[in-house]
Amino acid sequence: MIPGLPDELIDCDMLDDELSELWNDLIHELLDESYIGRRHENRRTYDAGCHGPLCRKATREHGRRRASTKPSERYQTIDAILEFWYPIAAQRIIEVRASILRELTAS
Repeated sequence: MIPGLPDELIDCDMLDDELSELWNDLIHELLDESYIGRRHENRRTYDAGCHGPLCRKATREHGRRRASTKPSERYQTIDAILEFWYPIAAQRIIEVRASILRELTAS
Protein backbone atom coordinates (compact mmCIF):
# COMPACT_ATOMS: atom_id res chain seq x y z
CA MET A 1 0.00 0.00 0.00
CA ILE A 2 1.37 3.36 -1.03
CA PRO A 3 1.74 5.82 1.83
CA GLY A 4 0.12 9.20 1.60
CA LEU A 5 1.96 12.39 0.76
CA PRO A 6 2.36 15.56 2.80
CA ASP A 7 0.14 18.50 1.88
CA GLU A 8 2.85 20.29 -0.07
CA LEU A 9 3.19 17.27 -2.41
CA ILE A 10 -0.47 16.28 -2.74
CA ASP A 11 -0.98 18.53 -5.77
CA CYS A 12 1.99 17.13 -7.68
CA ASP A 13 1.54 16.48 -11.38
CA MET A 14 2.26 12.77 -11.05
CA LEU A 15 -0.55 10.36 -11.84
CA ASP A 16 -1.56 7.62 -9.43
CA ASP A 17 0.02 5.04 -11.74
CA GLU A 18 3.31 6.97 -11.73
CA LEU A 19 3.26 7.24 -7.93
CA SER A 20 2.50 3.53 -7.65
CA GLU A 21 5.39 2.70 -9.99
CA LEU A 22 7.75 4.97 -8.03
CA TRP A 23 6.75 3.31 -4.74
CA ASN A 24 7.19 -0.19 -6.19
CA ASP A 25 10.58 0.75 -7.66
CA LEU A 26 11.65 2.11 -4.26
CA ILE A 27 10.63 -1.10 -2.48
CA HIS A 28 12.37 -3.26 -5.09
CA GLU A 29 15.53 -1.18 -4.79
CA LEU A 30 15.62 -1.54 -1.01
CA LEU A 31 14.98 -5.29 -1.20
CA ASP A 32 17.50 -6.01 -3.96
CA GLU A 33 19.84 -8.53 -2.39
CA SER A 34 22.64 -7.58 -4.78
CA TYR A 35 23.08 -4.34 -2.84
CA ILE A 36 22.43 -5.43 0.74
CA GLY A 37 24.85 -3.57 2.98
CA ARG A 38 25.15 -0.62 0.60
CA ARG A 39 23.55 2.77 0.99
CA HIS A 40 21.23 3.52 -1.90
CA GLU A 41 21.28 7.24 -1.53
CA ASN A 42 24.85 7.45 -2.75
CA ARG A 43 26.33 7.53 -6.21
CA ARG A 44 28.74 4.64 -5.69
CA THR A 45 25.85 2.18 -5.37
CA TYR A 46 24.51 3.50 -8.69
CA ASP A 47 27.96 3.04 -10.21
CA ALA A 48 27.94 -0.54 -8.88
CA GLY A 49 24.83 -1.22 -10.96
CA CYS A 50 21.82 -0.26 -8.87
CA HIS A 51 19.60 2.03 -10.88
CA GLY A 52 16.67 2.34 -8.51
CA PRO A 53 15.04 5.69 -7.72
CA LEU A 54 17.23 6.47 -4.69
CA CYS A 55 20.44 5.79 -6.60
CA ARG A 56 19.24 7.83 -9.58
CA LYS A 57 18.42 10.66 -7.15
CA ALA A 58 21.93 10.44 -5.67
CA THR A 59 23.43 10.64 -9.16
CA ARG A 60 21.30 13.68 -10.00
CA GLU A 61 22.32 15.39 -6.76
CA HIS A 62 25.99 14.63 -7.32
CA GLY A 63 25.87 16.29 -10.73
CA ARG A 64 23.97 19.28 -9.37
CA ARG A 65 26.48 19.81 -6.56
CA ARG A 66 29.34 19.77 -9.04
CA ALA A 67 27.62 22.12 -11.49
CA SER A 68 25.71 24.21 -8.93
CA THR A 69 22.47 23.77 -10.86
CA LYS A 70 18.90 23.33 -9.69
CA PRO A 71 16.79 20.30 -10.60
CA SER A 72 13.86 20.60 -12.94
CA GLU A 73 10.49 21.03 -11.27
CA ARG A 74 9.58 17.41 -12.07
CA TYR A 75 12.73 16.05 -10.39
CA GLN A 76 12.26 18.38 -7.43
CA THR A 77 8.87 16.73 -6.89
CA ILE A 78 10.19 13.18 -7.39
CA ASP A 79 13.12 13.84 -5.04
CA ALA A 80 10.83 15.30 -2.36
CA ILE A 81 8.53 12.27 -2.61
CA LEU A 82 11.50 9.90 -2.33
CA GLU A 83 12.83 11.77 0.71
CA PHE A 84 9.40 11.47 2.33
CA TRP A 85 8.82 7.83 1.41
CA TYR A 86 12.30 6.40 2.05
CA PRO A 87 12.05 6.18 5.86
CA ILE A 88 8.49 4.83 5.58
CA ALA A 89 9.58 2.11 3.15
CA ALA A 90 12.62 1.22 5.25
CA GLN A 91 10.48 0.95 8.40
CA ARG A 92 7.88 -1.22 6.66
CA ILE A 93 10.59 -3.57 5.43
CA ILE A 94 12.02 -3.85 8.96
CA GLU A 95 8.56 -4.62 10.36
CA VAL A 96 7.83 -7.28 7.72
CA ARG A 97 11.22 -8.95 8.25
CA ALA A 98 10.66 -8.97 12.02
CA SER A 99 7.20 -10.47 11.53
CA ILE A 100 8.58 -13.21 9.30
CA LEU A 101 11.38 -13.93 11.78
CA ARG A 102 8.87 -14.21 14.65
CA GLU A 103 6.76 -16.57 12.57
CA LEU A 104 9.71 -18.75 11.60
CA THR A 105 11.06 -18.98 15.13
CA ALA A 106 7.73 -19.46 16.93
CA SER A 107 7.44 -22.73 18.80
